[in-house]
Amino acid sequence: MKIKTVICTNASELSKMKNDLELFLSSHSKNPFILYPFIETYMQNYCQDSTPIILVAIVNKKIVGLAPLQLRKNLIFQTINFLFPYFVSPDFVVADEYREQVLRIFLQVIVKKIKCETIVLDLPNESQNLPVLEKVFKDYKLTLEKQFADSMSQCKIYLEGSLNDFENVQGGQFKRKFRRISRNLDEKGEWKIIVKENFQNDQNIREAFDKIMEIEKMSWKANWRLETGCTIDKDLQWIWNASLLASKSHPDFKCKIWFLELNNQTIAYHLVIEYDKTAFITKTSFAEKYRNLSPGIFVHQAIITEQIRRRETKTIDFLTNLPFMKTWNVKCYPRVTFALNRSSISNLLVKKAIELAYKIGHTMKVGKI
Repeated sequence: MKIKTVICTNASELSKMKNDLELFLSSHSKNPFILYPFIETYMQNYCQDSTPIILVAIVNKKIVGLAPLQLRKNLIFQTINFLFPYFVSPDFVVADEYREQVLRIFLQVIVKKIKCETIVLDLPNESQNLPVLEKVFKDYKLTLEKQFADSMSQCKIYLEGSLNDFENVQGGQFKRKFRRISRNLDEKGEWKIIVKENFQNDQNIREAFDKIMEIEKMSWKANWRLETGCTIDKDLQWIWNASLLASKSHPDFKCKIWFLELNNQTIAYHLVIEYDKTAFITKTSFAEKYRNLSPGIFVHQAIITEQIRRRETKTIDFLTNLPFMKTWNVKCYPRVTFALNRSSISNLLVKKAIELAYKIGHTMKVGKI
């Protein structure tokens, strides 16, 4: 059966297949960050230094595969990476019955048509595509290098039983820790947690995002951005804008912002996506001067508690692996950097490509909470 491949390099080209892509992605991937609004928004606004390359495989007018990629060029060679940063677990989306055929065709397009010398991909280690990719790459006689980095892994919590069951599993000091944080907040004044959702009009959207940015300016990241010159958190803007679109087009997609207020001042926020029985804690921050109150982990626990009480969520996904996440009994899952190159390209150049991809994808890999 003949498989047709379409290459899209801008959002307007991709929009011609929007309805079919929406249907395919929502039925073949549990990752909300690979839904159409996230691809479209990223292509439109966040590819200033690269060219988006979206490969779509089609059989009998039906989409059976998608590769969200981007092409980076320098004076010596060009590199293919996934379109999205590593922490949202980008991957190829392929129908099971066509997996090997489609991945072979995608690789052929990358190597022979796009003429890309180096491929550097960050994938979840549990990806169904990994063993197939290894097989296909060997057939093409490409040099393969796999790297595991603990800093790239992701922490998850699986929710089972009651809140009391969950707290007991966390250890003897767990309840005391959060009771102490609550008492410390009480001593500072009146506090409350507010959850914002159902952003139906521009005013609500603007007010919510303005609050987020106020907290960002008061956080430790403000000094970090001054030092590095990285004035804009494009990942935050991308997730926020795409989430607003996804919540309108996907009934089972929910975007919520959890704000912690103290004495009528907002001191912390958490941007949470709920999709397919998983709560993804995507972006968080708090005012640096309230660090001693541990507002970050306090809101984290409030989110977890609410998910347990509602009994609609099975998993909490932290997306990354930072020290504070060990507050809970988490399970860590590795991601793997999959680097391939044509044999004619020197190992030194490949290592430079990996370092560049790592730098771009890990700009803020270490944070405080």
